[in-house]
Amino acid sequence: MKKLYISIIFCIISWTLNAQTCDTEQYYLTDVQGFSQPPNNLYDSSFKHVFNVRFHIVYNDDGITRTNSNGIVGLDVGFEEVMNAVRDLNLNFNQFNIFFKYYGYDTINNSSYLNLGNTTESVNMRNENNLPDAFNIYVINQISGASAVAGYYGNYSVFDDNYFTSTWTLCHEIGHNFGLLHTFFSNGGECEHAVRTQTPLSTPYELQFNANTTGDQIVDTFPFLHISYSDSNCNYLGGATDCRGTSIVSQTVNGFFIEGSPINNFMTTEPFVSCSPIFTPAQGERMRNAFNLLPDRYDSSRNTIESLYEPYERTRIVEGVKSITDNNDGTANVCRFYTESFKFQKGFDYIFPENESPDANSYVPNDLPNVIKPHFNCPIIIQQLGLVNGEYPVGNALTIDKGFFCETEEWTIGIDIITADLGSYIFTVEEWDKLKVSDPDFYQYLESNKYHIIRKETEKGVILEIVLYKN
Repeated sequence: MKKLYISIIFCIISWTLNAQTCDTEQYYLTDVQGFSQPPNNLYDSSFKHVFNVRFHIVYNDDGITRTNSNGIVGLDVGFEEVMNAVRDLNLNFNQFNIFFKYYGYDTINNSSYLNLGNTTESVNMRNENNLPDAFNIYVINQISGASAVAGYYGNYSVFDDNYFTSTWTLCHEIGHNFGLLHTFFSNGGECEHAVRTQTPLSTPYELQFNANTTGDQIVDTFPFLHISYSDSNCNYLGGATDCRGTSIVSQTVNGFFIEGSPINNFMTTEPFVSCSPIFTPAQGERMRNAFNLLPDRYDSSRNTIESLYEPYERTRIVEGVKSITDNNDGTANVCRFYTESFKFQKGFDYIFPENESPDANSYVPNDLPNVIKPHFNCPIIIQQLGLVNGEYPVGNALTIDKGFFCETEEWTIGIDIITADLGSYIFTVEEWDKLKVSDPDFYQYLESNKYHIIRKETEKGVILEIVLYKN
């Protein structure tokens, strides 16, 4: 039977250089029959999960300032910071076939949400602004006693703006959304032992294997956390022990080498050392299992693999008039040539096989590709989606139509150039107002036995010129 523990986890890790606090709400833990050991048919490592991610930046009521009631000046968080977050999420979760589709960002002009000090305020903010079809990331100014808050197995996280730009903190909180606990987690009951492999029932208690049911329930992360047992490059120096005094020894677990205290794991708190944070393979499996075991928490935020090929913004670039036709009802049908600008999110290695100069053929995750295509389609390869039968699949941005579009415009003004002989320097000019230029029976008003060079202009400045001779 599954065991359910509900608690509010409050963690404070103090470091020599700085301190960071994280607060993760609503932990739901299960025993060996739950998330750590799911039925085999639920886990498919090749299946690609795509989730929308939406960002909400909180401002004061004026919609301009971000200085909170405590006088703390908020950082200027905008498109660049948001897009960098999309990049960092994809770079660190794509290894588990978890992908994020940029779903835009908005601003919330509410001073009471700029610094949150209690659960009620946070719940109100989410109730008012959460999008049901996305993961919702809120950037405020200050969280009382924490740097960030995340819903465990939830679709939201809230960040102090000073920590939103930290890749470590960002991935840490999304890890909570996907069901990961802190590597040093304890629910107040049985503590996690150092042993990493299954042990016989006759094994002394302190040497028994329990890593898949206690602590963070992840076998390839050790339970102990202290920076003093590692050097500045996160190399384990030895000497750490578990809660029973058993030595923690570096070893290979399920093909993955783990050292001692996991100070470089995303699910610690940021240790401010010069090494890159990681997720372990078992953490990746735990996250993917959560999607299958709690589909009601995740399915509404899903998108398709095809959506990753689609630009987050597409804009028509008008290049000239193709044709103009008088509708004889006071309007004209104006058709214009255009190309399209396709703008793509950060986070992927893109290849655009048909690109022509000045557009590049390839882009790296830190780039914001802006591709101009003249017509029909935009073939794309996203290398993070992997090989299929030895080749990268080719997708397309949303196809465009014939390279031109037509719209109805009203006639506004016109002129009639009247002359007895075409090419003559002797002529008169008659200006037409909107009423006359829109009259489909204007021919009856023309002077007889004369040539008429009639120029009619639409509301958007397109001119139709016709030459008539009236007997």
